Amino acid sequence: MIEKNKYFSLSILPETIDSQVITDLGFQTGKDKDKWAKLNHHLFRELPVVDDALGYMMCEVQSQMDAGTHFVFLAKVVDAKKGDSGKPMTYAYYHNVLKQSAPAKAPTYRKEEKWVCSVCGYVYDGDDFESEPDDYVCPVCGAKKDMFKLQ
Repeated sequence: MIEKNKYFSLSILPETIDSQVITDLGFQTGKDKDKWAKLNHHLFRELPVVDDALGYMMCEVQSQMDAGTHFVFLAKVVDAKKGDSGKPMTYAYYHNVLKQSAPAKAPTYRKEEKWVCSVCGYVYDGDDFESEPDDYVCPVCGAKKDMFKLQ
């Protein structure tokens, strides 16, 4: 729909938003289902805006990139409105506080993987084990990087 219309709305959701809103909008494609059918929303410039949003932006697509599981759009904000006060939900808040992740059938789903030292069982707690230098060693037992196994 965005590709065809060249416009989209972006609702700024509060931290207190019902998680079902995120599920309905973020974990399914509008090609298969009307994402807005069960959500409280209104139209502005013929684009949907979540009723409980802290504000919104109306955007005009300037270019797009196919990222494999989804498209990334570069857009110009053509209108915006600040709504009620509150704390906007960030990606970090969603993952770190609500402890949410995409369901297995979502296009953005990533299987949670962990690198484990095969000598002592230490679980690597960084973000990107593969980017660690070749001389990385287990902080518990000193095992070399190649002794870690993906689980």
